[in-house]
Order: sequence, then C-alpha cells, then structure tokens
Amino acid sequence: MKHIYLTIISVILLLWGCNNREYSDPGPSLIYLDFNNKIENSGILPVEFRGEKYVSFAEGIKDTSLDLSINAQYRKPVIIEKGPANSFGDYEGLTILLWVKAARNDPMRYVMAGQQIFLDNHKFKGWNISKTEKGGWCWEFSDGQQTLRYAPPRSHQPLDDKKWHQVGFAIDKRQQEARLFYDGDLKAILSLESVNIEFPGTALSIGADPLAENPVSGTFNGMIDEVGVWSRVLDDTQVSGVYTSVSGKKLKPLKTYTDSLTIMTWNIANGGELQGKFVGIQRIAGVIRNSGADIVSLQETMNAGEILAGELDYYLYRRSKNLSILSRFHPVKSFNVFRSDHSGALEVAIDNQKSILVAPVWLSQQPDLAAYVAKSDARTDTIEVREMETRGREANFILSEMRPFLINANQIPVVIAGDFNSGSHLDWTDRNQEKHNGLIVDFPATRFMTEAGLSDAFRIIRPDEVSVPGHTWSPIYQEGLQTRMDFIYYMGKMLTPSTAEVIDSTEFDFPSDHAAVVVSFRVQE
Repeated sequence: MKHIYLTIISVILLLWGCNNREYSDPGPSLIYLDFNNKIENSGILPVEFRGEKYVSFAEGIKDTSLDLSINAQYRKPVIIEKGPANSFGDYEGLTILLWVKAARNDPMRYVMAGQQIFLDNHKFKGWNISKTEKGGWCWEFSDGQQTLRYAPPRSHQPLDDKKWHQVGFAIDKRQQEARLFYDGDLKAILSLESVNIEFPGTALSIGADPLAENPVSGTFNGMIDEVGVWSRVLDDTQVSGVYTSVSGKKLKPLKTYTDSLTIMTWNIANGGELQGKFVGIQRIAGVIRNSGADIVSLQETMNAGEILAGELDYYLYRRSKNLSILSRFHPVKSFNVFRSDHSGALEVAIDNQKSILVAPVWLSQQPDLAAYVAKSDARTDTIEVREMETRGREANFILSEMRPFLINANQIPVVIAGDFNSGSHLDWTDRNQEKHNGLIVDFPATRFMTEAGLSDAFRIIRPDEVSVPGHTWSPIYQEGLQTRMDFIYYMGKMLTPSTAEVIDSTEFDFPSDHAAVVVSFRVQE
C-alpha cells in the first residue's frame, strides 16, 4: 500500500510540474526603489528625488518599506524627477510594478503611484494606480479626452487584508494594449485603441496623487515597497519572476484543457443589470458557472467584466465597453480587429503547446426589420439589401481584417462568437419558410461567414432548422419575431464540435433578453 501511495504522489508531482509557471529575469530597470532604509534608485536612469530627506520606514515585504501609515513619523510622498530628456514617452513599452499594504477600515481613495497633469478642459492626462474606497485597487489611463479604468472588486483583489500585494501594469504601444497584474498574475488585457497612448513628461509620484492640492493630506494610508519601472513590456513570466523573487512564493499552475473546450457567447443586456445592479450580474455569473464554459464572448458588457472575471476566477479581455472575453485559460495577446464596438480578437493558450484565437463580435442593431418581416407584403430582396447596408458590410470588414488568422486556422483555430443582430441563411430556408412568414432570406452576414470557410457550430450539431430552431431572441420578449441571432463560428482542423445548446431559462427570471449559446469542442492532438 505504501508503494501505491508513493506512486500516486509521484504522478501528482509530475502532473503539477508539467503545468508549473515559468519565471524569468526582467533584466535591468529604469527605476527601482527597494526602500531599504534609504531612498535610492538602483535602476539605470539618472533621477533626482523630492521629499527623500524626511521619510519613515517600516517592515516591508522583503526588508524595509516606505511607511505612510498612521505609525509613521513622516507622512509624505516621494517624487521622482526624471528630467525632460528622459520622458517615458520615448519608449514603445512601459511596465510599472509596486508592492503595497493598505490600512484596514480606511474608506478613502488614495493614489499610490501616478504621472498626471491637469488640462484646460478640467480633465487629466496620464495614469495612476489607486487604492479604492472599498479597499481594492484601480488603474486609470487618460489622454485628456478618453479615460480607461480597470477596477476589480475588493472581494477578489484586496489591498487592505493585512497582507502585501503586488500591483501594476504594462503598456504596449505597438500592440495597443494594457496588461494588468495582481500578485504576479496577469488579470486583464485592455485594448488601448480608443486612446492616444502618451505619457506626460512629468515627475513620478509615489504615495500620493500628483494632482492633489495638498499632497500630505492625500497621502496613501499604508506602506509601499519594491517599486520598479521598466522601459519595455515585461512578459508574463518576467512579471511572475519579479513577484517570486521578492515574495519567495510560487504561483499556481496555469489552467489547461483536458480533452474538450467549451465556448459560450452571450449578450448579457446592459451590463447584466436587468435584474439588479449587483444581483443581475451575480445571476449572469451563475449561468456561466453552471454551463461549464471555459471561454465566454460577452456583448453589452459595460461595467460587469471585472466583477464576472473575479466571480469566476477568469482572465478578462476588454475590447470596449461593449465587447469582452472571459477565459479560464491564460491570454497570450490581443488584436484590434475592425471597430472596437464591433469586433476584437484574443489569442488564448489552452495548454503549453496549443492556442486558440477567439473573436467577440457585435453587429449593428439597425435596421430593425422585425416589424417589416411580419408584414404580408414583405419582400426577401428588400430584407437582404437592408441587411447588407450595415450588418453585411460589418461582417465583410471583420472577415477581411481576420484573413491572416483564417489562413493560419489549422495551426491556431479561430472562433468568431457573438450577437449578429441578424437571422441566419441556414434557418430562413425553403423548408422552414412557414415559420418565417413565407420568407426565404439569404442573410449576408452569416453567408459571408460560411463562404469564408467558417462553420456554424450549433447547426453542425443540430442541423434540423425546423425541429430545432435554436432561438436566442428572446427568452423574455415572447411577442414578435423569434429568431436565432447569436452564433459561434469556428475554423481549423483542431476543433470538432461535440455538443451545442441554447440556455434560455433558469430557476429565476432569465437575466438577459438574449439566450446564451454554448458549444463544446473536442480538441484534436
């Protein structure tokens, strides 16, 4: 029996080792402050400090830290002056990581690090990392016109739980994406296409809001340690390398698929708030969790992305307020396909060797042809022309920009999933015209997908459009046109659909006006 136990333990350790994280050296930094009883830059960039004379230190994550807590004799931020010749704007990438330990029960918001300037329009330009009123953290980036914000709930990424936490971000100008990190782990990728990526050539403030009228009053309540700035995008193994070198802790192994991959698409309707600002989102999370979906293409995400990702312990990709992806598996990189409200793409590593490309899609709501379709004199050619004016054109543009990915689909499979706001030419057929007011419609958006070599996964598994209509519009609006308008298309020899279902009911009122579509794929070796 002892030998059996030893064998089982050996197998477990072997499997654990197969999925272990990689850790790598980040290389030299521009700025690095370890706050080891002094304010000194061990990075390669010549800098000057303001506020370094009278500071307090306390026990840190590794040695000592900058103490800005209630116990500190001196509570004031440290200002790092880089000089006009050393603007972060000269670099194609930037990574900033810091360790923080926030005081408990402080209901105030504090900026912990930032570079910002006021503009004439009463807006700011730059970035900041802050502790939120509820004890979580927030990252903001603004070009003076548009502001992007990532604010995960405190329940999922706390700063005030009496523990040290590493937070930070990496911005890639060429890729136009921001990667957000918490405790050495990638948590989210945000598309930056909607903003002008510029870093103000101002001082870097550590411990307070650079825009505060009274920096001492606005000083962070807590401790800060191990602040690093790199003039490039650190990859995820380098960020985890920084984390483990400071904390001495290892990260959990990355999740990988077993023998199948389950994908969902769902328009969650106005940020999932149909049944309550919080309760509605919780019910959305429950449906996703119960479905077993590994990757979810969301439409009308609004502010629900961070909450859903935390509830499910998934990674978040946010293309826009409308489109996002939740993934159980580690994201590799994002792509800005077509317009941000209509499409994007994310490469996801489902194991150490295999990746899949997932593109969330939302096509225009207009024209709304439901009333016209119900008329006795409705004409097929009129519907097809009107469809082509918006949704057909958008689908064409999306496919055009995704052509390089489609060509490579046998190496990296492609999934296009979303709300097309359009019927399907596979449903509005001759044999099914009785259910569609006698109309046979060759919907251009869906036809373009199949002509490009993509397959409608639901119809592959459930080919009878008469007996299995698969309606996704609408679980809650039963009057008027009922149709299938949410689709999962796939391409690539690695994927074979095995099951497909429409989820349109729960024990409560359904939390969206769209049904969810869920397809499981066998993954070929």
